[in-house]
Amino acid sequence: MTDDFRAVAPRHLNDAHVLSQSNRWAAAAYIGGYAIECGLKAFFLKWQDAREFSHDIQWLHKAITLLHVDSSYAKYAVQLTPLRPGTLCWSEKLRYKKAHPAFDPKSVSDILEDASAIVCLMQEAMLDGKIA
Repeated sequence: MTDDFRAVAPRHLNDAHVLSQSNRWAAAAYIGGYAIECGLKAFFLKWQDAREFSHDIQWLHKAITLLHVDSSYAKYAVQLTPLRPGTLCWSEKLRYKKAHPAFDPKSVSDILEDASAIVCLMQEAMLDGKIA
């Protein structure tokens, strides 16, 4: 079975929104971060297996800016906005935390805004035929 980052990113984003609307901040933050991670990893599939990358969304986000090596991907790197402060504290290890700065409503809002932008950019790249 192969990973399908393109399919799960929007699903995680939708789930995170539902959890946020129910004031389930910890779960919304956790799942929203995975939407970001999967959306970013979808861009790397052309060059290598994205499963080889860590869960570090800050590193993944920064690496996307290196996509200018292939000029047909440069427009996506340019459109990628800096991660918001609430997103910068996300980690896959949040699942083990009882409390964390990422669990407050403002941080969750930051995570969901970043996830929405990244998923939208990923879907644009799919429509452009850049992500298969």
